[in-house]
Amino acid sequence: MRNKNHIAAFEHSLEQGNHWLGELEERLQLNNREEAYSVLRAVLHTLRDRLPLDSAVAFAAQLPLILKGTYYDGWLPAGKPLKMHEEAFLDSIEKHITIGLTLDIHDATIEVFRLLAENLSHGTVDKVSHLLPKRLREDLFAPALR
Repeated sequence: MRNKNHIAAFEHSLEQGNHWLGELEERLQLNNREEAYSVLRAVLHTLRDRLPLDSAVAFAAQLPLILKGTYYDGWLPAGKPLKMHEEAFLDSIEKHITIGLTLDIHDATIEVFRLLAENLSHGTVDKVSHLLPKRLREDLFAPALR
């Protein structure tokens, strides 16, 4: 006997993921959801690798089910968190983008952080932002919260 609640939860997660990608595609004026996915994935992976392990896991718990898989994909927690200042953080995001895009990585990162702030609990967003170095927090996360 199949559990219809599991299927409903999966379908709801797909809807949430598609909504997030659609929002990001529109905000960044991208051509399609594949580009939006590449940007979202790059920011999530870089953020994940910058957070202490327990905080990285707690943050993932807030993500829609479908995006948890994206978040954890390829994760090697040994040696984490990586210490990154703002320039290294943005360079990491740019390297993680898997398709050729011409966009301002700084502005794209702010938009992803804004999307996270709008869709995750305030406590989670606040906790994550305070785990980042001050300059990174002030230049990338704070504008997303305005």
